[in-house]
Amino acid sequence: MKPKHIPDENGFIPGRRGGKLKPQQKGTPGHNPKGRPKGIQNRDTVVRNLMSIEMEWKNPITNENERLTIQEMMVLKQIKKSIDESDTQSYKLLNDDAFGKLKESIEQTNNHNHNHEKLSSDERRFLINKLKNELGIGTYSENK
Repeated sequence: MKPKHIPDENGFIPGRRGGKLKPQQKGTPGHNPKGRPKGIQNRDTVVRNLMSIEMEWKNPITNENERLTIQEMMVLKQIKKSIDESDTQSYKLLNDDAFGKLKESIEQTNNHNHNHEKLSSDERRFLINKLKNELGIGTYSENK
């Protein structure tokens, strides 16, 4: 067990590389005692606010001037890109946003027609040892 360093008359203890460290006093918060100043927004809040700004835009699909948010305009441009340029990435992105990502299904079949309840304990032990050998986690002996 390491000995505890005794603070000097100013409350400092020696650091590992010759510096002086002031131990944290009990009951005080950690490394950032003041925390984030009040009124400072998270980055996602700032982006959401900016994307909700409405402006006069020329709709890229209808070619008519409309009052749209920046977010609506970005989506319309993605739609136009997926149509005009046959951009499959844009199409996939829009579909995932609109309908959710498709869940990948995996079909699993059991090709073994063993009825394990009818196997004797020796037959079960033999199959278990054979499987362990195939997986490399045990030994397999044909003499069992």
